[in-house]
Amino acid sequence: MKRDQKKERRIRTRLYEKHGHLIGCKTEDIPVEHRSPRGGLRCFKKIIPRDKNGNKLYNEERKRCGNNCARGSLYCKKHGGANTKSLVKGTRTSLDLYKGAYNHEVSNVLTTFLSDPSILDHKMELATLRTMLTQYIERYSNNKPVHNPRKLITYIQEIIESDKIIMQSEKFMLIKQIVDNETSLTDGNVIDRITRLVENIGKSIERIDRIERKSDYFLTPEGFKIVLRTIIELVNTHVTDVNAQDAIRKGLTEASTRTSGEMKGPVVDAEITYENEPSTKHD
Repeated sequence: MKRDQKKERRIRTRLYEKHGHLIGCKTEDIPVEHRSPRGGLRCFKKIIPRDKNGNKLYNEERKRCGNNCARGSLYCKKHGGANTKSLVKGTRTSLDLYKGAYNHEVSNVLTTFLSDPSILDHKMELATLRTMLTQYIERYSNNKPVHNPRKLITYIQEIIESDKIIMQSEKFMLIKQIVDNETSLTDGNVIDRITRLVENIGKSIERIDRIERKSDYFLTPEGFKIVLRTIIELVNTHVTDVNAQDAIRKGLTEASTRTSGEMKGPVVDAEITYENEPSTKHD
C-alpha cells in the first residue's frame, strides 16, 4: 500500500500541537498514559503488533510504540524522531519550546493564559498585589518580638535537643516560627517591601487608567499639552490682536479637557489653503 505522506504530516502536526508541551518534561511530570516503560516520554508512532514469533498481526489494531522519544521529538529514533530534524523542519512551534521548558502543570497554566481573551487586562495583577500587601501587613502586624538573643537561642536549642519532637520537619517549622516572630512592621526590610508593593500598585493603577481612557481622547493628555503649547507659541508669534490671542487660548484650554463623547457633531476633515497657493476648486 502506498504511503499517504500528506496524511502522515497532518497527523504529526496535530500531535505536536496537542502533546508538544510534554517534550523535555521529567518522567514524574509526564502523565502515566504517555510514559515509556523505560521512563521518559513514549513514542507516539502507532505500529502493527506482532505475535511471539515476530510475525505481524495485520488484522489487529495498531498499538503505540514503547520506545523512548528522541530528544526534542515525539517519536523515537527508529520512527524518525531527532532533535535537529524537528527543529529545522519546523515541526515545533515557539509555543512548544516554551511549554517544554515547564513541567506538565505549569505548561497547562500557560496554555490557559494564552487562550484567555482578557490576557491584556491588568486588573487581576492589581488585585493580586493588593491581596499580597494586606496579607504581608497582617503577617507582621501581629508579631510580638522577644528582642532577647539569649532567650531565642535557648528556645531553639531546646527544640533541637527535644526528645518529644521526633520529626525534623516539625523542629524546622518551630524554629522558623521563632525567627519569623522577631520581624515586625517597623523593621527596615519589611518597610522596604511594603513600599515596593505600594509603588507597584500605583503603577498598575496608572496603566489600567491609561488603557481604559485612551479611547476617549484624540491624544493622550500629555501629548495634547505638547501640541497645545506649540499652537500657543504660534498664536503669540503670528496673531497681533490681543483679544484674538486670549480667545484662541481659552478655546484651546477648553478643548484640552474634552473627550470624544463631549464633541458636538461628527469630526470632519478641514481643507487648509494658503494665501499664495492657487485654489484647485472650480466654480
